[in-house]
Amino acid sequence: MTSPQQLAAALSLLRERSALTVRDVHKRTGIAASTLGGYFSGRHRPSVDTLTALLHACGVTDPAETAAWTEALLRVRRTGRRRRQSGICPYRGLEPFRPEHHQWFFGRTALVETVIDRLAECGAAGHPVVLVGPSGSGKSSLFGAGVIPMLEQGGLRSLLLTPGRDPLGELTARLATAEDASDRPDVLVVDQFEELFAPDVSPPDRMAFVRALHEVASGPADAGRWPS
Repeated sequence: MTSPQQLAAALSLLRERSALTVRDVHKRTGIAASTLGGYFSGRHRPSVDTLTALLHACGVTDPAETAAWTEALLRVRRTGRRRRQSGICPYRGLEPFRPEHHQWFFGRTALVETVIDRLAECGAAGHPVVLVGPSGSGKSSLFGAGVIPMLEQGGLRSLLLTPGRDPLGELTARLATAEDASDRPDVLVVDQFEELFAPDVSPPDRMAFVRALHEVASGPADAGRWPS
């Protein structure tokens, strides 16, 4: 792949082979459908992080295969006609801020501290914290680039996930990366929780995910209390 069009065609073919629509990819990654359309049509190119998210959404998780795609993207950038940027662009457009973007996330300090306080209060009582608001109001960014980095500064581990089409499978896979109880997250953040009520998530799968969340949050974090 040596051009944006070739990269876009390869991404589109990968998506089609995975039997995914653009809407499916949007639900799995949180990337706006209009932005995804630009990636799949070649109007613009994804960042390395975004490319990795797209690959994971399409089932590509092998490190070697991911590295090959990344090299192809970098090769397209080197041979493209667009002027090379002098640094990392801090403007996310329609994409949410994630923990790695926290240095560019400003203006929500008071709200972040309020959420942290609520987490402490509800965590002590064994209750979840539910953040609601209009679509596009910045809920994902608030947790991703505000709450999670502050928790980590306080020595707490966090795990951020979105349910997708296989909520329990996603939760189990993410928790499986922890080698022992000491690696288990102190705070589990489920972004886009409303995906549980999508038409392609069956009621039994929905309830299994909710029960697993309850087990995860009920501690202690020993092997018998984590979903498998």
